[in-house]
Amino acid sequence: MKPFNVLFVSGSLHLSGSTVWINNLIVAMERLGVPCAHVIVGRDKQIKSQATYSFCTGQAKKNFLIRLFRILRLHHWWPKLYAKIEDRYYCRVISNQLAEKLASQVLIIKDFSAPLPNFFVSPRFRVISVLHHQYDRRVEGKCDVLIAVSQAVMSASVKLGFPVDGVIFNPVDQKQILRKSEALVPEEEDYIVFVGRLVPSKGVLPLLKAFIQLYQSGRVRHQLMFVGSGSSEKALQEQARAAGLEKQVIFKGFQENPYPYIRHAELLVLPSYSESMGYVAVEASILGTSYLVSDFPAAKEFFPAENRFASDVSEDEFVRNMENGIQALLENPQVSLCDGVLEQMEPERVAKQFLRYQDVSS
Repeated sequence: MKPFNVLFVSGSLHLSGSTVWINNLIVAMERLGVPCAHVIVGRDKQIKSQATYSFCTGQAKKNFLIRLFRILRLHHWWPKLYAKIEDRYYCRVISNQLAEKLASQVLIIKDFSAPLPNFFVSPRFRVISVLHHQYDRRVEGKCDVLIAVSQAVMSASVKLGFPVDGVIFNPVDQKQILRKSEALVPEEEDYIVFVGRLVPSKGVLPLLKAFIQLYQSGRVRHQLMFVGSGSSEKALQEQARAAGLEKQVIFKGFQENPYPYIRHAELLVLPSYSESMGYVAVEASILGTSYLVSDFPAAKEFFPAENRFASDVSEDEFVRNMENGIQALLENPQVSLCDGVLEQMEPERVAKQFLRYQDVSS
């Protein structure tokens, strides 16, 4: 095993665009022959790292002193002291895991919000943080290069004083998406699908409202499928039941491989109030599935006008615009992306853009 000269650092992996980003980028680096590994500061969850070499610190509360702090709720009284003790635990674990496995100079790639233990605060490491969203404030910690995943995220972040160095689109592995989409054929037919976390920021409640109005007015006879889980799931189920549409609204829960459900859908809808790019709509396009997205700031960089609905409006208009968009795309499907998007998201191309910040490819 060659010493690692690229490390990906993240928290525990969950269903999100940043998880897809890091796993796609890891695979691309390995294809390029770059010695790399993934350090997960936390515990293994449902979604696993795609890295050949991954190291998981486990939860800090395994440590007796940290456990004592939490039992006595002292971490609420002395949060800075607790954070120092927690950081020492992670640094010790990482030091043991990576002993004699690192090159003399190492490139760290992480999501902007991901934890970065002080083990990596050293001239030996060059840290690239990636903005997948617009943040209101800086996160403390080492950051040598700051990258945004879209021009919209970069522009908004620069206005808030973030020293963004450039834009690198998220990688999309088209072959893997197509291969995974063949894993099964859903038993449902003629359905509209949402894939993602069932939380208010994703616009799932207005989506259900739009669907109910479309169905009750006879403009659609499809089912609505939610693939994912989250805090809004119970409210969605209750509203579907109240409308008498519990059989028309399907909840598939978390699916590690959602691609078959996207591939066989009549339409994918992503009604988020904010997105850095909208991964799942790009994936729908790759699978030949028509898609509709809200007109969040970055949408114009990726999706043509006919696939977007105006969203910077009142809630009633938001729902009405979504209804019209759903009906229009069911009648006249549109699967294209903006010109050049997939070329810029080609995984090896994206990986090389990161490698330019440190010559680790040789």
